[in-house]
Amino acid sequence: PGGIWLVAGPPKIGKSDLLMNLFTHAAAGIDFLWFRFLRTLRIFYIQAEIEKPYLYERYSNIANQNKELFEKGKNNLVITAKFNFQFDEEGLKSIVDAINSAFPNENGPIDIIAIDPFRNVYTSGLTQKGDLNEELIAFFHKRLEVILTKTYPQAGMIIIHHTNKITARMLEEDPFSAVSGGC
Repeated sequence: PGGIWLVAGPPKIGKSDLLMNLFTHAAAGIDFLWFRFLRTLRIFYIQAEIEKPYLYERYSNIANQNKELFEKGKNNLVITAKFNFQFDEEGLKSIVDAINSAFPNENGPIDIIAIDPFRNVYTSGLTQKGDLNEELIAFFHKRLEVILTKTYPQAGMIIIHHTNKITARMLEEDPFSAVSGGC
């Protein structure tokens, strides 16, 4: 609770499929791989890349494999179709309103807010310094933390991001250099 988790990998490796499976299980409170759930979790998954028909097909494949899983978790998982906005002031308000509408606090707080992929929502220009690290820190404070503050500060946030094309040796020596935009 209250933490930020980064999931990074090359394009088309299955990050979204993995997370969609994880979220479907978490929403139903059913263990998945090495993740153990003591209760059902309420999840808002902001999908900023996959179009609605393909997203629905992927989710249907998961749900059709286990009808109980789908039935038990269907009210705890909201997956957006491709969001076409940046997290500027207007976009931030839209996403906060959508989360609060999907999961009103009187029904219990949201547990996880996921953003997939980060590059499709990131906006820079929040500082005058022009330093990438400063820009990312400002984005986290002025955008992502605001989402948590205006929805539920103790929610966990999962950011899905792409990696750079690097050699296996570079990855072994410095895994964070693989994350797109990493230093």
